[in-house]
Amino acid sequence: MKRCVSRIGITMREASATDYHEPRDALARDWGTWMTRNLPEVAWLPVPNLTEGIVRFAEQWQLDGLILSGGEDPGGAPVRDRTEACLLDAAEARGWPVLGVCRGAQLLWQRGGGQLVPVPGHVDCRSEVRWTEGARTALDMAGVAEVRCYHRFGLAGSSDAGEPWAYAKDGTLEAFGNMALGRFGLLWHPERGAAGCSAGAVRRFFGLSDRPLIRTDEPHSD
Repeated sequence: MKRCVSRIGITMREASATDYHEPRDALARDWGTWMTRNLPEVAWLPVPNLTEGIVRFAEQWQLDGLILSGGEDPGGAPVRDRTEACLLDAAEARGWPVLGVCRGAQLLWQRGGGQLVPVPGHVDCRSEVRWTEGARTALDMAGVAEVRCYHRFGLAGSSDAGEPWAYAKDGTLEAFGNMALGRFGLLWHPERGAAGCSAGAVRRFFGLSDRPLIRTDEPHSD
């Protein structure tokens, strides 16, 4: 995947409004801050959970990249599950690169034939991960990084979604990717504070230069 993206859609979790019987879609403010600081030249927007109608929405907004954000476990939010399945169908048909974060990574892994298994000690914790040689080749990432994890399920088996790109100390797979296919999965949250996955890795995955093309007044998070 060599072309650079210009318009990214970020999926949202399902949320319940307090004191209202009104389902809502929600995206953490952390994403707005992170995108503004680290991908300032890219236009982006939150993507509502429209199930099958989401493909027309994506076409109208001329999306050419996706971020599947974190949130509910796969299978725990039927409307979101169907929406993201439709988006992934569209991404495969149109060649859009997809970054999956936490839940999003789990979806990519499952879609490629992998399995999810419970893993202890990965909820609301800081963890060290080591990048693999594959990550060095694809994203110029190497060494050890500290990340923030919030997931109850880990990745098992093999998946067409990508090769291993990072492992935690306990041997569990924490990141994977395939540049030719345009898939990058992270089981941690780069948008939450100083995360081990640098903005540079995400920028390279989306075909952008190592540093933002537009200067901002905000310091970079990594």
